[in-house]
Amino acid sequence: MIWIIGILIYSLFTRDVRRKKIAVISATLLLLFFSNEYIVNKALLFWEEPPVSIANLQTGYTAILLTGVTESNKSPKDRIYYNKGADRVLHTLQLYRAGKVKSTIISGGAALMIGEQIPEAESLKKTFLDAKIPSNAIILETESRNTRENALFTKKIIDSLNLKGPFLLVTSAFHMKRAKGCFKKVGTAVTPYPADYYSTDGKFTPDYFIIPSERALSKWSLLIHEVLGYWVYRMMGYSIPT
Repeated sequence: MIWIIGILIYSLFTRDVRRKKIAVISATLLLLFFSNEYIVNKALLFWEEPPVSIANLQTGYTAILLTGVTESNKSPKDRIYYNKGADRVLHTLQLYRAGKVKSTIISGGAALMIGEQIPEAESLKKTFLDAKIPSNAIILETESRNTRENALFTKKIIDSLNLKGPFLLVTSAFHMKRAKGCFKKVGTAVTPYPADYYSTDGKFTPDYFIIPSERALSKWSLLIHEVLGYWVYRMMGYSIPT
């Protein structure tokens, strides 16, 4: 939307009639493109890691659950406020109940850069305990603030506890490429288990193909941010291809 609004503002101030016309047409085409659910869904299907069948998983995994799924800036503080990424937590609990996961490393520190906040891993532990998961099946990593640190600090815990795996990495489907690369970089072999999908199977209705959607704009923002993050991590040497 910033790009589109910027082009429209340019069209208002330029005195060149040809450039004004090109700017208006460009802004219109960009709006139609980025607000189209069909197009963004195809892009997400290409980028997101495909779902993994629970039945095809072996048993005895230690799940590595990446945080970033709660909202800390909300009161009262007598509960945990989850955002859309709650699938990461719910699917990990489902895997535990299905006998696929024996224990879980919850990786994630405080999201705030300034001030004090309970590490998110500790907040998620409360949900696990409320779901009757035994405390000895929950391991916390509370120092990390980003995906690279998730991998680094989780690796330290794995080594210090002499955990042998196998390890099941649970994070959002759109984030899995970057996360897998970070864990591979530090030498931790993981099996991906994507959750929190933004793509769908699609549908064949006129509104899906034609009518603009504000949801599509939001999904493009998420996707572009993650793709840029993936390549920045690659260039910085934090992540490697998987």
